[in-house]
Amino acid sequence: MTTEYIYVDAIEVKQNEKEFYLFKIKASELIKIAFYNPRELDREKGIQRPLKELRSKEIAEYIDSDDSVLPNNIIVNFKHENINFHNGKLKIKNVLSSAFIIDGQHRLAALIEVISENPERYKFDEVSIVVVCHSKDLEGMARARRLFTTVNRYAKKTSPVTNIVMDEDDGVAIITRRLIREEVFF
Repeated sequence: MTTEYIYVDAIEVKQNEKEFYLFKIKASELIKIAFYNPRELDREKGIQRPLKELRSKEIAEYIDSDDSVLPNNIIVNFKHENINFHNGKLKIKNVLSSAFIIDGQHRLAALIEVISENPERYKFDEVSIVVVCHSKDLEGMARARRLFTTVNRYAKKTSPVTNIVMDEDDGVAIITRRLIREEVFF
């Protein structure tokens, strides 16, 4: 039986006269209430890029690996009527489409895939969420689009040098670091 609301501990953050909230939720609960709206399907209210199935499959494979963690937040928008904050708790309406993904559509698609394939393995896994509340009118959707483009436009890819120095999954990077550390060339 589905409960009418999900209750989570949350932190209210205020910036620039606006509130947003930070909380964690079971991934299995998030996938039941969240959706994304690609721009090509809804020109007026869609803000997401098209979902790249290969990208979400790669994330699903990563999530399914033994060492995986998703430490970065998924940014969602709730309609004001679907969420209420009081005394450190968020009361979230437990209905499909109450949480609109602003940033994290590929992670959401990957979570849907791995949880549908193996719900028992992921029943205790949690994800961190940042909630912003924008209205669904033209002004609110413009604010949501602005947040999406700001988050994604200014994201900086790591350089090839950083990838060599830091990557623990790229065999060439690992061997390169070992050669530099262990071999004397001059």
